[in-house]
Parts: sequence; structure tokens; C-alpha cells
Amino acid sequence: MAGLSPGPAHGDNPWQRFYDSPTRPRWGGRLLWAGVAAGVVVAAVVTGGWLMVRSPGSSQDAADSPRVAVEESAVDTSSDESEADQVMALLPAGYPSQACAAVEPAPSAAATVDCARNLDPGGPATSTYTAITERADLDAAFGSVVEGLDVVVCPGNIQSPGPWRRSGAGQPVGTLVCGLDAQASTVAWTDTARSLLVVARGAPTDRALAELYTWWSSHS
Repeated sequence: MAGLSPGPAHGDNPWQRFYDSPTRPRWGGRLLWAGVAAGVVVAAVVTGGWLMVRSPGSSQDAADSPRVAVEESAVDTSSDESEADQVMALLPAGYPSQACAAVEPAPSAAATVDCARNLDPGGPATSTYTAITERADLDAAFGSVVEGLDVVVCPGNIQSPGPWRRSGAGQPVGTLVCGLDAQASTVAWTDTARSLLVVARGAPTDRALAELYTWWSSHS
């Protein structure tokens, strides 16, 4: 077999040595893992976005729900207070701070405000202001006040009960009554434009009634 050179052993194959070399760059494997990792990240982002859009408990829903509840609550609880506030705004001068307060109105009334003494000259010791929206109910409530009084002619020989007018007004703006009993002198009136019934009471004397009527003339 002289004259033949043996071929290189497996370990001496230069291509095999290159393939097995620890310093050979292995970009194929690295690129493969990088691609897998990128795919996982993209899938996670897409899934998270889908859940945020589709979830009924999303952050937008959570932000909106409490606001709607608060707005509805405000609407539900404000009506009674606003009616009483409107009556308070109609009170004449002479009542000290905290002299008047809203009380439970009658079924036909929208709001009622009770007041302690009015400090203006001749002012009532007590008074009640009631808002009654329906005209028929307003007239009925005034009739009940009249029935509970010993009716007298108002000072100045003014008809009682009878229509009353503001200065310069051609048309009556309501009905007025004066009364006396063992407990109080009373001047009561309606203001139909304002849907208001007022009952003002003072001491049970003719003089107190005259003073109360004078107070009413300048405060109605």
C-alpha cells in the first residue's frame, strides 16, 4: 500500500474543526430565541389591550360609574331643599339670623317655613310661610285659616276677608283676613303670584292687631 497517503482523520477535518470551535459565532440560535421573545412580548401587549377594551370593569367604567351615581344622588335630594330656600328668599325684613327654619309641610304644600319674632316695629311674635303650588289647594288652606279665627274687620275699615293690592297695582294679588281670639291677633294673606300663604300672629289685643296690620302693610 506504499505510495498512498492516508486521508485526514475526522478530528483533523478543517470544516469539522470550525463547526466544533467554541469561538464560532452561533447567530442562528440567538436570532431564533430573540424572535421567540419578541413574539411573546407582542402577544402580551395585544392581549392586555384587548382585555382593557373588552372588560366591563375597565378603568373607564370605574371612572364613569361613581360620577353618575353622585350626579343622580344630587338630583334626588335637592328638590325639597330648593323649595324651602325659595320660601326663605321671600321672607320680609326684620327676622334675625336663625329665626326661621323649614318644617315638614302639609301634603298639599311644597314647603313650610316657621319663624320666631320679627324685630321690626309691630312685627309678629310668630309667623308661618307656606308655598302651595296648586291654586285650589292655596285657597283651601287659606279657608282653613279663616275658619279657625274670630274674623274682624281689618284696621282702617278694610274688608276681611277680602282682596288686597300692592301700591300701584290695579289687580288684587291675593286675599287678606284679620282675626282676634283669646290666644293671638292674626293677619293672614295669600300671594297668588308667589303661591304663598302667610299667617302672622301677635298678642291677643286690638292694639297688637293694629300694629300687626301696620307691619303687614309695609312688609307684604
